[in-house]
Amino acid sequence: MAALVMPGDAGPSAVALAIVQLTQERNPPLRLLLGSDAYAAAEKNDLARLEEARIWRKLGVSTDLRRSEEAANIKQENPKRAKVAMVRLGSLSNS
Repeated sequence: MAALVMPGDAGPSAVALAIVQLTQERNPPLRLLLGSDAYAAAEKNDLARLEEARIWRKLGVSTDLRRSEEAANIKQENPKRAKVAMVRLGSLSNS
């Protein structure tokens, strides 16, 4: 049975050594890109995702809650819920 050879492949022994090295690390990465092809593909994907996020940033951040305004609205609508809402919003000190 022939082994699968990828472009830039240093072989299974290089992968095994990299994994063993991770066991020695104090803070190993959550994910490790093995090989230049994997790194290039991940970088291309991440840059495209970041570019899309930047294009739509204004719309996305327009949905941020204004914590003090929301707490004030809840307080006017239902004073009994206001304290619970302010705790959830992290503004109990305003009570």
